[in-house]
Amino acid sequence: MSNIKIITAAFFIGLLCLNSDCNKVEEIPPVNEFFILEGRLVNSCTDNTPKKNWNFICYEDNNYLGRLEVKTDSNGYFRIYSKFKGKNIFLKEDGGKILLYKIPGGKSLNFGEIAYNYKIIINIKYHNFSKLTINDTLNYYVPNKGYQKKIGPLQNDLISIVEINNEACNYYSNNSSYSLSEVSLPMWLNSNTNQIQSKRYQIMPCGINQDLVFDF
Repeated sequence: MSNIKIITAAFFIGLLCLNSDCNKVEEIPPVNEFFILEGRLVNSCTDNTPKKNWNFICYEDNNYLGRLEVKTDSNGYFRIYSKFKGKNIFLKEDGGKILLYKIPGGKSLNFGEIAYNYKIIINIKYHNFSKLTINDTLNYYVPNKGYQKKIGPLQNDLISIVEINNEACNYYSNNSSYSLSEVSLPMWLNSNTNQIQSKRYQIMPCGINQDLVFDF
């Protein structure tokens, strides 16, 4: 009778495990068939609260149908077993924002912490501000706001402080830093559009403020 009770109990425990995670084991492919992409997703540059149980996808450029579904754990960590070998792999919310892109395939990478929210601050300056008169107008471009104007005379070289939230997306570079290949901002004086000067800034989540100094 005792043996029957043990067998019956084991049977019911087995049924419970089929409907729970008690028997769930991480499936790891053969080591020669995949590349490991791993990291930790946190709330922002100044708040390392983990984005726990967060769903996103991993896919190779031009192969969205071959996407991998990813979910962070309770501490924001994730691990992806990828077979992608292209030059542009994306980590992205399905239908939402891009977390990381231009990830090179064919290698295992540890991204460290990735900030979900971040702010970039750019100080736009004009070196020859003291030469501007009431007849002079600086024309310049501000991301997300379009073209702006500043009429002389000016008291200092600071033209504008630009704050950009979640600009574009993170770009993974080989030195393990995150930046987007440089973006140009133009400026010109009065109507001299044939003498436009452009300065470049980098999208560096959690980076320092950047000064763009125009000097024509």
